[in-house]
Amino acid sequence: FSISPNNVQELISHWEDIWQDVWDETKSSVEKFITLLELPFTVLRLLSIPVPCEGYYCRPTTALALALSPLWLGLYVYVEYDINLYLHEGMPYVLIMCIPSFTVGGLVWQYADPLEMPLLTA
Repeated sequence: FSISPNNVQELISHWEDIWQDVWDETKSSVEKFITLLELPFTVLRLLSIPVPCEGYYCRPTTALALALSPLWLGLYVYVEYDINLYLHEGMPYVLIMCIPSFTVGGLVWQYADPLEMPLLTA
């Protein structure tokens, strides 16, 4: 697993597109302001929910969302149900879930097609 310059450039380009969407010339000042206010939530959503669909597919963002999903799941269970999965009854469940999710995220980061979203095969 390595951090290739192509993946980093792809990620930077994706975030530049999001930033340009905030300052789109066709938007009114109110729309720009509201979009700017919702930008932190958009970033968190993109890093927590992989969106591998046409028009939104970004391999590095999908890989990061897959890799970080146990952290978000642990936080959600802790906030909603007051159960600490980071260390519950002596077992680090989130750490255990990180092993396969980091593996899958790394494989997507390294080997997924940068231009087309991965498709399920029958």
